[in-house]
Amino acid sequence: MIVETLSRWYPLVLLLISIVLAILLVLLWNKLRRSPDRPDNRPEEAPHHFAPGQISLLAEHRSGLIKEDIAALARLDPLYREELLEPYNAYIQADRIATFEQDEHIFSLIPVQVPALRQEDQLIELIDRLNIGIDRRDEPGKPPIDSQSNGHAQNGNAPDHRSIQPSDGEQPASDLSFKLATPSWLAGGTPEPDGSGSPGARPMPPSPDVRDKLLGSGPGLTKFGPAPDLHLSLPREEWGGGVDVYILDTAPCDIDIARAYERWRHTNPLIASLLRPGPDRPLDIHYAGATHLLEQADFYHPGHNYVMSDHGLFVAGIIHAIAPKAKLHLIEVLNPYGVGTLNSIATGFDLAARGIGPQSKRVVNASLGLEVPQPRADWLDYVRKHDPFWRQFSASRITTMVSPLERICELFDYFDLDEFGNPNRHPYVGAVAAAGNDHTPRSPLPPARYPAAHRSVLGVGALKHDDKTPAEYSNIADTPKSDGIATFGGDPHGINTDPTYGVVGAYIGTFPDGSENGYGLASWAGTSFATPRISGYIAALMSDGRTFAGAVKELRAVVHHPETTAVGEVVA
Repeated sequence: MIVETLSRWYPLVLLLISIVLAILLVLLWNKLRRSPDRPDNRPEEAPHHFAPGQISLLAEHRSGLIKEDIAALARLDPLYREELLEPYNAYIQADRIATFEQDEHIFSLIPVQVPALRQEDQLIELIDRLNIGIDRRDEPGKPPIDSQSNGHAQNGNAPDHRSIQPSDGEQPASDLSFKLATPSWLAGGTPEPDGSGSPGARPMPPSPDVRDKLLGSGPGLTKFGPAPDLHLSLPREEWGGGVDVYILDTAPCDIDIARAYERWRHTNPLIASLLRPGPDRPLDIHYAGATHLLEQADFYHPGHNYVMSDHGLFVAGIIHAIAPKAKLHLIEVLNPYGVGTLNSIATGFDLAARGIGPQSKRVVNASLGLEVPQPRADWLDYVRKHDPFWRQFSASRITTMVSPLERICELFDYFDLDEFGNPNRHPYVGAVAAAGNDHTPRSPLPPARYPAAHRSVLGVGALKHDDKTPAEYSNIADTPKSDGIATFGGDPHGINTDPTYGVVGAYIGTFPDGSENGYGLASWAGTSFATPRISGYIAALMSDGRTFAGAVKELRAVVHHPETTAVGEVVA
C-alpha cells in the first residue's frame, strides 16, 4: 500500500523538485550577472549612448567673453528660452563651458542640464527641434523643415554644414549664435558598440620573471620604455625636454599618489621618478572633482566594471619611461570607472589648447573613444543589428553629431601644410588617440573610434608582443588605414592580460579581483596603452627639433616589419 502511494505521488514530487531547482538556477544566474566589482553590486543595465538629462550646444561668439558671459548670452537666446528654459527649466553650469579659438572664430561647447528629460528618445526629439530652429534662423525665408529630411534630424540624408563649419567672414552678427545641438555622448577607455567601453583586457600582476627584470639592477626607466631606433642627438635621459604632454584620462586621488610614492619609491624606479614631489616633478594632475565628473557620467563598463583610476597613471608612466624630461599634465576627463562625456573631454582639450603659440611643443594623448560608431557602411550595419538605437541615425547624421569634437581636434591638426597648402600655425602641436578595442571573433574588423578617426588626429592600433600580429581586440588604427600607426599594446589571455606579454607600467591600486598589489606594477593590454608609446616617441623626437608631422614621418621609417598590418602601419 505504501509502495503504491509513493509511486502515485512520485511524478508530482519530482516535478516540484524540478521547479524548485529551476527557480534556484534562475536566481543563481541573476546573481552571477551582477557586478562582482561594483560596490553597489548593481545589475547590468541597458546600453547608454549619452548622458541622461544633458545636451551640448555648439555656439560661435565674439572674443573676450568669460564663461559666465557666454552662459548669460545663451540664456537670453529666444530658442533657448522657448525650447529649454520654459518647458523644462533647463540650466547651464557656466564652469563646464569649454571655449576655443579657431583663427578669427571663437566657439564654445555649452553643456545644458535638462533634468526633466532622462530618456534617450526624449532628448533626441528635443535635439531635433533645436536643430530645426537653428536651421530656420540661418535661413529665415526657408519653408518649414520636415524632421525626416533635415540633415540634423531623424533619418537625415545630408548634414547641414552651416551648423558645423565656421561662419564666413567675421564674427556672427549677434554676440552669440548657436550652430548645433548634440547629445553629450558617452566616452570611455575605448568603447564597444553596445554602449559599454573598456580596455582590451583586465590588468594583472606581471609575471615574476618580468617583474624581477624590471625591478632588478641596471638602468631604471629605459627598461620600462624600450624605444625603436630613434636618431636623437640628445642623451636618453633628456628625451622629451621642453615638450608638454596632455593626457586626457582617469586620475587617482592625490592621497593615493602620495602613499604610493612613499611605499614604492625605494623599490620601483618608475614610481620613484614619475610620482616624485618637488618643483621638478614630471607629473601634474588636473582633477575634475568627483561630484563634478560623476554628475556628467555616472556609468561603468559592463564586463570591465572595476575601478580604473590608474588607467591615466599607467598611460603617464609609459610616456615618462620613454620621454622622462617631458612635462606631463594628467587631466581627469573620465570617472573612476573609465567613462566620460563629450563635454568632459572638451574641457580636457580646452586646458590643452590654452596659450598655444607657434613655438608651443604639445602632444595630446587621448586613450579613449566616443560612444559613436564611425559610419563605415559594413560596420554601421553590424552595429545596427546589435544595437537598434543606431537604426535612427544615417551616416551623415552621425558625421554631423560628432562635428563639435572634430572642430575641437582641428585645433591640434598636426600636418605641416593644411588642405590649402598653407603652413601649419602650430607645427609642434598634435593629438594622438586610441583606435578602440571593439574587435571580437564574431565581428568585422572595426574602424577607428572618434577622435582617432578624425583627420587631424593620429590614430593608434595595437599589436601583440611579436610586433607584427594585430591584437585580437584592436580596431583599425585610423581612417584611412594608411594614416594610422600600430605598435605593441599587450596580449590578452581570455578576459585578463597575459602576465608575461602585457604592457607593464605604473599601477598603484588593487587588482580587479581584489588581490593585493605588492610592487606598484601591472600588466595591461589595449589600444589605450599602444597610444602613449607613440606619444612618448613623438615627444622625444620633438625635443630634438622635429615638428609633430616630422616626428610621425620619422616613426613611419622605423619598423621591424615593413608591411602594413590589418590595423595599421607598424612602428615597433
